[in-house]
Amino acid sequence: MGFIYKIEIDNQIYIGSTKQKLNKRQITHNQGLNNPNDRNYNIYLYRFCREKKVEKIICELIEEVNNNELVLLEQEYINKLQPTLRKK
Repeated sequence: MGFIYKIEIDNQIYIGSTKQKLNKRQITHNQGLNNPNDRNYNIYLYRFCREKKVEKIICELIEEVNNNELVLLEQEYINKLQPTLRKK
């Protein structure tokens, strides 16, 4: 089972997907947020969060999906919701 999720900060959104439990993915986001040794430290989402002084990222469940549909449905939500906090 996989999960499509949303992170919203100051009316800006990020859409993601994971095969992990959603609370585990949220923990992973929060561990990387302020860890300069994390390989994702400089992704736009984390830079934006640090700029806005966000101390904790919250992942909001959008939909539970089968793993084989995960990437396809994530892209559908990205196309539909037009998130501004993409990896840049």
